[in-house]
Amino acid sequence: MSAKLLLIGAGNLYRSDDSVGLKVVQAIKSNHLPDVDCIEHDADGTGLLEIMAQADTVILVDAVKSGAPPGTIHKFAVHDSVPSCPIPLFSSHDFGVGEAIQLAQVIHQLPRRLTVYGIEGSSFCLGTMLSPAVACVIPDVVALIYQDIQARRADSSGVTWEVLDS
Repeated sequence: MSAKLLLIGAGNLYRSDDSVGLKVVQAIKSNHLPDVDCIEHDADGTGLLEIMAQADTVILVDAVKSGAPPGTIHKFAVHDSVPSCPIPLFSSHDFGVGEAIQLAQVIHQLPRRLTVYGIEGSSFCLGTMLSPAVACVIPDVVALIYQDIQARRADSSGVTWEVLDS
């Protein structure tokens, strides 16, 4: 199991707002953080089980559809003791991220720390453009994830590192 933080962006580049998780990870990946492995996951949720098993700490970013206003940022920690994700993660697949997390809970294969960022989408139809409400929150989600990375660095070393935007 890797000591690095694993950042996973889930989604489909060709389903409008469903690509937001991928785009958030692309923004962070461009900064080449040495202690963060970034994965863009555009397949169904079954592959997430193996990917999440590689790390002790995972941050997962995906689109959600809960009825909240588009662009709403949901953040929650997932533990074995929680029966399921409190927010329904959108999936264009039969077995999506939400189902993968639930299965990992049942078979006790969750990473020690799993944080999920769900960005409320409005359009999941064919297309490559994000809706304006979703596109404008990407910098906010990136900033929140950087805060999580900072907190993890401080917890693991007692030293706080500064993340510089490029």
